[in-house]
This record gives sequence, structure tokens and C-alpha cells, in this order.
Amino acid sequence: MPLPSGTRLGPYEIVAPIGAGGMGEVYKARDTRLDRTVAIKVLPGALATDPELRERFDREARAISQLTHANICTLFDVGDHDGTAFLVMELLEGEGLDKRIGEGQRLHPEEVSNVVTQIAKGLTVAHAEGVTHRDLKPANVFFTKTEEGDLLVKLLDFGIAQMARRIVKPKDGKDSAPTRLTIKGLVLGSPAYMSPEQAMAESPDHRADVWSLAVVAFEALAGVAPFFAKDADETILRICNFQATPLRKVMPEASEELEAVFKRAFSSRIQERFQTASSFAGTLAAALPAPARKLADTPPPPLEAPMPMELESGMSLKVPVRPRRLVPAIAAGAGVGLVIAGALFVPRFFSNRSTPQQAPASASASPSVTHVATTIVPPPPPPPSATMIAPPETASTHAPAHKIVTPPVTATTTTTPTAAPSKSVDRSAIF
Repeated sequence: MPLPSGTRLGPYEIVAPIGAGGMGEVYKARDTRLDRTVAIKVLPGALATDPELRERFDREARAISQLTHANICTLFDVGDHDGTAFLVMELLEGEGLDKRIGEGQRLHPEEVSNVVTQIAKGLTVAHAEGVTHRDLKPANVFFTKTEEGDLLVKLLDFGIAQMARRIVKPKDGKDSAPTRLTIKGLVLGSPAYMSPEQAMAESPDHRADVWSLAVVAFEALAGVAPFFAKDADETILRICNFQATPLRKVMPEASEELEAVFKRAFSSRIQERFQTASSFAGTLAAALPAPARKLADTPPPPLEAPMPMELESGMSLKVPVRPRRLVPAIAAGAGVGLVIAGALFVPRFFSNRSTPQQAPASASASPSVTHVATTIVPPPPPPPSATMIAPPETASTHAPAHKIVTPPVTATTTTTPTAAPSKSVDRSAIF
């Protein structure tokens, strides 16, 4: 239930509700000490008792408190009143980008250049402080004005920002890595704007924000997101398979140079994408008209509403990046297994093949077995030798010359059923 007007949270007095999101409710309030109007983001009491959500809320405060820039919403204070945690931020007047480009609407190209450049400036400061937004989308891009009336873009809601792991030097001088908050199995972010690494539950770095910035820029130009699909599941499939809609398919007047910017931004290889927000914004600005300082009074006409792209046959979630690093180890393990198997079974195989010839001749030996063994693998012609004691066509190459035994006449004309077991034994040694 929203807090009623007049509710006090420490020195702050609630004036009216502004909105609500996944991480809390936002109110317009008055700072009774400084007599100024502020915005307060409150974590509802029912959620404040959840240690994990409370840690996320506290992390938001720590993340935003490090960021001081014209393109980032300013954090004034952090408080806790009777178990209710809240953030105190500057109150902005204007509208969100999502209101401007909702329902297929779009911005003028020169406006997109200005908006993306300002977003990139804010992200550059955040990334330098080790903060990744992880939920960059039109609803978190706010339009307000400077004192001169020029467009001023503000980044909102670093509520699910991930603090980069840093090495902290304690008093004893030893390095230690602080614990990092993670939520197992939870994909954070908005499906249409998240990077493939986020969609596959990876731990993305600042380049996830660069990907999301490219998605926002594409939608601002064309009025539709590049991974537009029938539902969230298909959207995620398209993202994970890098099936971006070509810009010129939905915006025919776009130049090849402009389309190439987004082709690079959505590359399947993260190393080939733009590595920083500023590099993407600069490259995009070079392919667009000079940036406009103000928003136009009338938006450009909407483009023809595109149909959702059909998923390619056989499309499925790709294997996350990190597990792929296990492939060399698996291959090495398989190689070791083959070596061990060879050491165990190959000697046994050759031993089985040579056994019939190594046995001494006796009345109990089966001539038919010897006959089969010499016919399975035809012996090559023996080399000329002056000491050969049998004609070449009757000599066996599987035994030394002095052990050659001429089989009885019946062995050359009689094939007994006992030959089959000998053949089966020889083949089983291979496996």
C-alpha cells in the first residue's frame, strides 16, 4: 500500500507518489531541514525483511553515491526509518525516453546522436568507478532540461548495478577480495535490452551496458527494438543467437555506414564489438547528422510496423561463454583416456593374435585353428633366405623358422566349426 501524504521518514515528509518499480516505490517528498523538494525511493516493509533484497538495496546506495555527473541522477541521502530503508535523490521534471518512443514512435536522427552521446558520458563515469548499470533501457533514460533550455539526459536506477570486484588494502597490508552479491539462477535486466551474456546468466562486465546502449539507439532510430519477437522467450532466443534485425529492413532510408555500426555492435564475438560506450557513441555520431541541442516539437512519422521475425529452425540457447573454456580440458581428458585404453587393450590384442603360433606342436593342438589364424591375415611374401626349411607358399610368418610345423593333410581340406570361436576372440580383443 502506498504511503499516504504527510508520512514522515526521518526528516523527510511524503508529498505524493510518483511511481513504482521492481526495486521500490518512488515518492515526491520535502526535506524539512533544507526546505527543498526531493524524490524518495522506498523499499516496502514486506521486502525489507528479505536479506538478499536488502543487500541489493544497500548496494544501490553505495553504487550511486560514487557517481557524480550531470548525466546521472544525484543521490542526496540514505536512511532507515522504523525498518523502512529509503534513498533520497534529486527530483527531476520531464519525461522518460520510453514515453517518447513508445508504440512505434521514434526520435529524429540528430536527436538520437545527442541522446546517445549523453548516455555514453554517464556510463563512462560509472564504468570508471567500477559500476555496471545492467538494466539500461528507455524507461531508465530521463529527459529534462538545463537552465538554458537544452536537452539534458539523466540515467536512472542503478538498483541492479553490479559493483566490480576490487582488491581492498586493509590495515594489515594484505590483499583481500570483498564478497560479491549474486542471485543464483536469476537473470537480471529487461529481456529486449539485455546482452547475450546476461541472458545466459553470465557475469557481464561494462560491455553489457554498451550492448544495451546500442539496442536503445536502434529503437530510438527505427521505433522497434532490434531483437523484436512475439514474446520474451523468443526475444531471448534471438539475442542468444545474435539474430538482430538489419537496420535497413525496418528503416530503409538508413545509410550502409549506419547499418554497419549496429552490425558491429551486435557481433557474436564480444571482442569485435565496441569495447566502451564512448567508442560506440562516437562511431554512431559520425554516421548521423550533427546532434540537436533540443528535442523537436514534432516527432518524425512512425515507420511501417514490422512483423516479428520468425525464429530460424533449430534455434536454441547457446552454451554460455565460460563453460566453453572447459573444452580443452575435456579434450585433454579424452586423450588421456585413449592412451590408457590403448595401453591396456593393444597388448592384449596382439597377444591374442600370436597365441596360436606360439603354442608348441602336440597331438592336442587343433590344426583347424592354425589354419583359420593364417587365413584371417594373409602373410606377406617372405624375403629370400638360404636357410628356409619350407617352401614359401607353406611357411608361416607368425613364427620363427625353426618352429615351423607342417600341418597334416586334413587341415588343408577340412574346416571345422571350431574356427568361429577363434575369430570371435580375436575381434573382441579390439574392443
